[in-house]
Amino acid sequence: MAPTLYTTNQTRLESGKAPETGSVGIDVTRIQESIVDAVVDGVGQGTGRAMEEVRKQMQEVQKELQEARRELQDQRKKQAPAPATTVARSWASVVAGGGELPKKIIPGRLNKKILVRGSIEPSLTWRSPQEIVQAVNGVSERKGAVAACKLPSGDVIVTFQDAEAKEWHAKNGGWIGTAFGEAAKEAKRTFAVLVKGMLKRDLKDVTEAAFGKQLGLQSVERVKFRIPTIEGVTRATALVTITSQEELKRACEEGVVWRA
Repeated sequence: MAPTLYTTNQTRLESGKAPETGSVGIDVTRIQESIVDAVVDGVGQGTGRAMEEVRKQMQEVQKELQEARRELQDQRKKQAPAPATTVARSWASVVAGGGELPKKIIPGRLNKKILVRGSIEPSLTWRSPQEIVQAVNGVSERKGAVAACKLPSGDVIVTFQDAEAKEWHAKNGGWIGTAFGEAAKEAKRTFAVLVKGMLKRDLKDVTEAAFGKQLGLQSVERVKFRIPTIEGVTRATALVTITSQEELKRACEEGVVWRA
């Protein structure tokens, strides 16, 4: 009778075939036959001696199983890929290698909206969004309003069909006073840009308003000089507030030229 092999993962193998990769073979049939022989011999020699032989055989089985488990674990450790080693980077290497600046995408819907703020007449506060759109298109030469949103503060956001229509209504703001009252006006979204590199002596005879006009930007809202008073510091900065997102992007990417 040919012996039958079993592996630790309980996979039966045919006689004469090698165990699969990653498993360890144990001749269980041989161990079982030796246990049976010990029991048969013990019937004639005494039950006590037979049981002692059985215990010894079981201990041998347990020992072989433990050795098989250890061998299988060793094989798995050898086959497992080594963890990737990470090389520590210094601050100098990070700076030298540069890096990609995070890109902030400006939603396209912001280029279509105008925020109307101010003392809107009480007789007009009850209007629904649809009536607000009709009122805006009724007094506008170009029209183009498609939606309106009433905020809890009392302000109103008017959305136009595209960016061109919004720009036209931003430049021609007469419709705001007619549709919302004389005290209402557009509340523009502003963005701040810090302009650096000017000499303090060059700003002595320059006003903030004149500086804003000389930057070459069309949507400058206001300018605030930051001139240090510490001795030895020769450079000054200016905080420029603009309303155009396109000019904001161009100023950050290409810089601002003053008195070139």
